[in-house]
Amino acid sequence: MTRVLILSSHVAASRVGGRVAVSAMEARGIDTVFCPTVLLGRHPGHGAPGGGAVIPEQFGSMLEGVAAQGLFAQFDAVLTGYFASAEQVEIAAAAIGEIRKASPHPLIVVDPIIGDHGALYVAEDVAIAIRDQLLPLADIITPNAFELGWLSGESVTDLGSARNAALHLGRPALISSIPDGDNLAVLYAHDGENWIRKHKIIEDVPNGTGDLLAAEFLASRLVQNSNEAALDRAIHRTFDTILKTKGWRLSELADLQGRQNGLHPNLRIEGGELARRGIGDGPLWVLGLDGCKAGWIGVWYDIHGHASPRHQLFSSLSEVADAEINPEIIAIDMPVGFPELSEHGGRICEREARALLGRKSSSVFSSPSRKALAASTYQEACELNSLEGGPRLSKQSYMLFPKMREVDAFKKSEMGSIVFETHPEVALAIFERAPILEAKKAVEGRAARLTALRKLGFPIGLIDPHTYPNSKVAPDDLVDAAICAVTAQRIANGQHITLPTHPPVDSDGIEMAIHA
Repeated sequence: MTRVLILSSHVAASRVGGRVAVSAMEARGIDTVFCPTVLLGRHPGHGAPGGGAVIPEQFGSMLEGVAAQGLFAQFDAVLTGYFASAEQVEIAAAAIGEIRKASPHPLIVVDPIIGDHGALYVAEDVAIAIRDQLLPLADIITPNAFELGWLSGESVTDLGSARNAALHLGRPALISSIPDGDNLAVLYAHDGENWIRKHKIIEDVPNGTGDLLAAEFLASRLVQNSNEAALDRAIHRTFDTILKTKGWRLSELADLQGRQNGLHPNLRIEGGELARRGIGDGPLWVLGLDGCKAGWIGVWYDIHGHASPRHQLFSSLSEVADAEINPEIIAIDMPVGFPELSEHGGRICEREARALLGRKSSSVFSSPSRKALAASTYQEACELNSLEGGPRLSKQSYMLFPKMREVDAFKKSEMGSIVFETHPEVALAIFERAPILEAKKAVEGRAARLTALRKLGFPIGLIDPHTYPNSKVAPDDLVDAAICAVTAQRIANGQHITLPTHPPVDSDGIEMAIHA
């Protein structure tokens, strides 16, 4: 028997949340175990709901009881919905981790019920916990357009921007309530699949339709329907229920029996496939590069999502130009562009990066002047860099001169227009909305960086465990290259930030900026 764990709300007098999910699953012959996060009398939209949230200790104890019954090993899927507290989210994430250990390949569906109509309706710490703790565990997410925009940090206004935001999150996504002219659209987007179903806008839709859509989609997937077929059934069942509810003038979604009595005669659903993003149907690659002892370690990333990321070791940047893959963007962790005269604190982009990083500011060193870069000894470099009041150079900076010269020549080559400077610690601070303070070579620091990449949808198995000899590529070099690759993806998609906003150019016309 197929069995699903449902973690969501129980509302006694309203067909929303977990009640809807249970009925949709059991109508398809799927057994359910339902652990409620709240126990309410009615939907809050009708007035004071009565009841209240399940306290975290009770919620956790319920799950412990389910585990003690031996059911964690029997779950084919987990569906998460509404949470009342960040503590509940943390407990749910831990339970999913245990279920994944006990059950072979459970399907984890996260319905991030956090808001709609331009605003959150849960506390912000709950929304953040869902974003940071549950989304990285999800096999499928089912947000509405507002929720997708909030979770991705991008504006979702139409089908194209919804697909791009889902691509940014790196998770298969079933996205509802997407504006499309006079219609509302639902989009399933992942790995080259962009299936659309849309219907005319209906006013005063009853509560619970998003819950029903997510549950119907999961139920169809569990009976081995394809993603397109699951979307088709889910939207037909959901829209049929909306029409019957409106026609019968009910204040709640029509019950299960009503949904089974044939489809509504006015049911009209349009379908199709959204044109794939970018040029052609094949991969569109970007490349992240970080310097290493053996030369340069690169991570290739397909921004179309057709192909899996890969890594490659280059002895020199000239090998990048000769590679079989032609990248759209190259993001490299090394200065690009050098001032004629050096200033204390380095280039403007370096000063702004330090301000952004705060306690982690020491990870950004000051670039030399272009005159100093041409020096043949450390002493000469310091003298040239300190002209007209400039600072002396650190030994660490001088040791990187050969790689800086190589990047400078690469930027001036035919590939120069696609080469962008980045800095992994700055990029992480943007991704995580705060710097990661633990050292990248420390166990805790590596774990934090891998977690950040995982939340962005990056396949951590590509870079962990580390497979290169440390004498050629250090473990943190490969992680930094992966961060650079994600940054390159952001640059290609126009999602990046630039420090400073209006970069100056050096005497060779090269912009001096850090991109993240």
